[in-house]
Amino acid sequence: MGDSRPTEPKRPRCPRIDSPAMAPRSLVVWLLVGVLGCSAGASPSPAVHPSPASSPGLDAMLEHDIAPHRGIPWSAARPLSWGDFQGAAPPGGEEAAKTAYGIYYAWKCRGRAFEFQAIAAFHRDDSWVKALVLSDSTESRRVLGHEQTHFDIAELYARRMRQRFAAIARPCAKSDDQLSFEARRILDEERAFQRRYDAETGHGLERREQAAWEAEIRRQLRLTAAP
Repeated sequence: MGDSRPTEPKRPRCPRIDSPAMAPRSLVVWLLVGVLGCSAGASPSPAVHPSPASSPGLDAMLEHDIAPHRGIPWSAARPLSWGDFQGAAPPGGEEAAKTAYGIYYAWKCRGRAFEFQAIAAFHRDDSWVKALVLSDSTESRRVLGHEQTHFDIAELYARRMRQRFAAIARPCAKSDDQLSFEARRILDEERAFQRRYDAETGHGLERREQAAWEAEIRRQLRLTAAP
């Protein structure tokens, strides 16, 4: 009913500088784009912890990459609405809606000082909902809830990525390839988790399982508050 797949890696905007030890090093790497199609869902339950503030430099770089997708960064205060799903729905197929998102991340080293940021952002123009869903208020709430939880999972893994990178010993002594490998591992975990969510909830059709997943994602978001 849906899938989650990465794009090809993006070329770094600021390549590594190998000269003096105090030379700045920054990298904007990999964009994971998820495209998830579902047939029904339950009511949205936004998490309660916002993403942390971070380096303005890294935030600006990531915002620059998010802007062409008209992306909406995840926010507890700003859950998704059907007005955000601005893509054209296909005439056929079983999916009721599709959620597209990206997990964007970047790091920067200056000497031993390491900065990292990851942002989950919803892609308006690549996400859509069928008119039949909007015509039924009950189904509309259920499907939107299922889609919101997909986006909440993306935020959960953006937070886990920030935590994982904060725990790396001497990250600026590692190569960009080593750091990229660690990021890809987390993105692989995210894709597997999204597939498990759809499988266990029947793409949102199993109401009891859907409610249990929403509660669990809320709990995990609380446990992975801003590091």
